[in-house]
Amino acid sequence: TNGPAIDLAALNRSNSEYKTNTSNSREWLELIELPEEISCVTGTEIINNEMFIINWCENMLYKVDPYTYETSSYDSLHVYSLGIAWDGMYLWIGDHTGTYRGFSLEGEGLTEVGSFVGPVYDYTAISWDGSAFLVRSIWDNSGVIYRLDYDGSILGQYYPNDGFENYPTSGLHSHNNSLFAHQNTGDYIFQLGVEEVEGDTGIVFIEDSLYTGFIQNSIYDALSVGDDVYLTNWDGQLGLFDVPFVNGGILNPSNGSIAPGGSQTVSLSLDLGERDVFGLINTGLMVENNDPDNGSLFVPIS
Repeated sequence: TNGPAIDLAALNRSNSEYKTNTSNSREWLELIELPEEISCVTGTEIINNEMFIINWCENMLYKVDPYTYETSSYDSLHVYSLGIAWDGMYLWIGDHTGTYRGFSLEGEGLTEVGSFVGPVYDYTAISWDGSAFLVRSIWDNSGVIYRLDYDGSILGQYYPNDGFENYPTSGLHSHNNSLFAHQNTGDYIFQLGVEEVEGDTGIVFIEDSLYTGFIQNSIYDALSVGDDVYLTNWDGQLGLFDVPFVNGGILNPSNGSIAPGGSQTVSLSLDLGERDVFGLINTGLMVENNDPDNGSLFVPIS
């Protein structure tokens, strides 16, 4: 059975004395104080250039214009809402029991379309990777990242490795075929690498990190990507970061089918933003395919 829900409001009151310090952040652009109704934040997601934000204390979903920060209430939510993901059709929101409810945004407000229960019977971060959900406990630094189908069945399990096991991550976000997470105190955003080991199991590790400057202020599943990277803390402070940190480049085409013996020319453009980068840049392109012998093909680029 599920125990009582943790009172996140009480848990975060002890952090209210701390201020945000942005002096050492690597890609920091701006700090925004959102309108006062944006507080107790436990999830953000950008959909069609609009940011949806969960207010845990009010059980309310708000909508914020990420350019003007104009804010309006969208609809009420179930209690203890935490974790949010958009699968391209429905908005999925978790709770303290590991139950995820799907909502249609068609018409006025939210219309529930279904739900499922995951393997973690507690608060989790949730993301959509393009074909399945990724979830992880927000408390457990050794917690597995589960890949789930719409009925909650486990499609894959990824175990933290190479230092990632030292960090509880209360937020997950997928962007441009890459997986990102933020630390529960908001100090760091991590770019994660995933390596298949055997069958439906693998390891997950830190490939890159960004120091945010959010000191001692809890952040729950509140990493979103639009024209910039948005990280919103419990108190409704929104940090803007340069998007190249999570920009794997623009691929054209980004997917498709190639007949046996055929070929496909793929163009890649990289936006380095305001970074001071000189000389030769070494990177690479990972091609995922259904070849039984070479399911993942790394193509070096320089």
